[in-house]
Amino acid sequence: MKKINASQIFSIISILIIALFVFLFADKGHTTTPIKKHYNIETFEWILFVFILPGINIWLWRNTTLWAKNLNWEEHVTYKAFKKSIVSNNLFYITTPILLALIVFLPNNWGWLNHISYVNAKVFIGAIFTTILISGLVKHSIGRKRPDFDERVRTKNKVEEGYSSFFSTYSSLAFCSAVFFSLFSIEHIEIEPILKGGIVLSLLGIATFTSITRIIDNKSHSEDVFVGAFVGSIIGLLYYAIPNDWFGQVYTRLSDLNVYLNIDQLFIIFRI
Repeated sequence: MKKINASQIFSIISILIIALFVFLFADKGHTTTPIKKHYNIETFEWILFVFILPGINIWLWRNTTLWAKNLNWEEHVTYKAFKKSIVSNNLFYITTPILLALIVFLPNNWGWLNHISYVNAKVFIGAIFTTILISGLVKHSIGRKRPDFDERVRTKNKVEEGYSSFFSTYSSLAFCSAVFFSLFSIEHIEIEPILKGGIVLSLLGIATFTSITRIIDNKSHSEDVFVGAFVGSIIGLLYYAIPNDWFGQVYTRLSDLNVYLNIDQLFIIFRI
């Protein structure tokens, strides 16, 4: 069983404190979003995102036993050298609360500490822990050997973790965070477009660099990184798009661009 280190404890406590703050003090009663009438649903979502998903993730992270008796993806290129990670795990544990705090406390296009802050903080937490959960479930089910597996066996260094190559949690988590915060910046932060572009490029660049280091460090194969980046991007996109009502006009500003989307008409077009 793995131990939880200080940076992980700091991250979890920070997320809980920020989550409690935004739940208690953010304006949940915006006129276009009648969430005040659905506190039972809201409470369930917070329990799911802040307690249930993290709890399952902690159990998965500490459990190094594979579920599959036989590896579902036998990898033969496992003779590469064991290297220390360029990007430390601790950076992820610190980065997530920082991005969450920015979503909560940065003024958005509706003001400060309002319903935009509330909804996006909640679903960002859900997106992060969902990404980690899916990654953990796949790792325990597939059991693909890392590129440095043989060296781990020879030196008896974290051999159990050597079966966790597919898919890369680093890549999935980095791209989930990058995609989510990029979309949040584009739609809800009132700054110059060139600055928004800089934020997006910087976040995607950092996510790409983080993913590439996993290949350089012999921790993941290229397929693991690509799939992780894709899965994380999709999760970040979906978690952002659905509560921000991309198929309506509650939060988005598609109407400013004279862009309108009628789902019923779209389905009719596809049927034709």
